[in-house]
Amino acid sequence: HNASVAIDEILYLFSQPGIYQAKGQTSARHRQVGAKIAQIKRSLARKGKHWIAGETSISSLSYSEKKALFGGHLPNLYGFEYYTGGIFEIPSSGDQSQGENFGASPYVSEFTWQNRHGENWVTSVKHQGSCGSCWAFATTAAVEILVNLYYNQHLNMDLSEQEVLSCSNGGNCQGGSPGTALNYYISTGVSEEECFPYTRKDDPCGDKCGNHQEKILIDHKER
Repeated sequence: HNASVAIDEILYLFSQPGIYQAKGQTSARHRQVGAKIAQIKRSLARKGKHWIAGETSISSLSYSEKKALFGGHLPNLYGFEYYTGGIFEIPSSGDQSQGENFGASPYVSEFTWQNRHGENWVTSVKHQGSCGSCWAFATTAAVEILVNLYYNQHLNMDLSEQEVLSCSNGGNCQGGSPGTALNYYISTGVSEEECFPYTRKDDPCGDKCGNHQEKILIDHKER
């Protein structure tokens, strides 16, 4: 529980005594992830669940790398690191079944900005790497979608998550507050990615460029 084992290499005895051959761990890890996904799919089919399991950018990470994404403590994800589509609901406190408490749901059967009025309003997916900056990425992604919706155009802006990470005082690579990040969008605004490229580190705010081409500022006036 709450532990990890790192294997640098695997050696096995070859046909002649005393001769060993190194076996790369990349292919072994890929087979292991594939076996886990196949097991989850069988479990979902048996239980009649309504989400689809597959390989994702998170599922292939080691245990320690997953912990780093959540600020050093890995919560029970209920299999969400393997989620690739369908309806996924976090179980209630009394239901510890894998991945979904699917019954009478208060939510609509499906809603996504990827297909609203026949168009995809969602900007491209970015990878936060080993830095626990999900709070900055989530807020920035929501703002990027909001820009498309507000202007009713596919502007698909690429805003700087690094600026939010380094300048908003909302947190660091160990975690942070989406609310504080959103307040930074309201009070200061965020420039484009080229002004402060993402480095996966807690870089100083002073590294931001001084001549940004565009900046998104959210109007906070009461209507």
